[in-house]
Amino acid sequence: MPNESDSNDAADDAKQSKTGSNADKSSKEQPTIAQEMRRDFRWFEFGSLIINAVLVVVGMYALHIYSGQLDQMKSSVNQTERAVILNMGQLAIANRNAKVSEDTLAEMKKGGTDTHNLAVAADTANQQSKAAARPWIGPVGGGPHSDIRFEPQKNGEIEATYIWRLNNSGKRPRSLCPGI
Repeated sequence: MPNESDSNDAADDAKQSKTGSNADKSSKEQPTIAQEMRRDFRWFEFGSLIINAVLVVVGMYALHIYSGQLDQMKSSVNQTERAVILNMGQLAIANRNAKVSEDTLAEMKKGGTDTHNLAVAADTANQQSKAAARPWIGPVGGGPHSDIRFEPQKNGEIEATYIWRLNNSGKRPRSLCPGI
């Protein structure tokens, strides 16, 4: 076993010597690789900052657009509310007008018989008025008073004249005998 550990120690020493010489070599190259990685990382950071700045501007513009859309939606809702309120008022007026129309129709149906009765009464009154205003021709003195006159003619005949005395007791003038 001691032999095995000696051989392992020798291998470790060989690795160390190689690593030591590699360490010197890589230490000289490492700053350039690190600097190169830093430079690449700076470009990546700078690019990320520019992209993020552009996204912030685009996001602010989108927020501005969304704000305008929100204002338009609020305005639309207000107009819709006003239209609904106006339509509710118009509906109330239409219902009131329908009620008035129904009441008027009911009154007309109820008054239909009244109107007919009034028309019949007006016709009767008109006939009575005409009858009362017509001329009433009758004998004077309440009875038939007449005179009969006889006059002899030259040829030997006798002419008889019958005279009636009449009076108009009506409200209209007589027109039976326009010459009299």
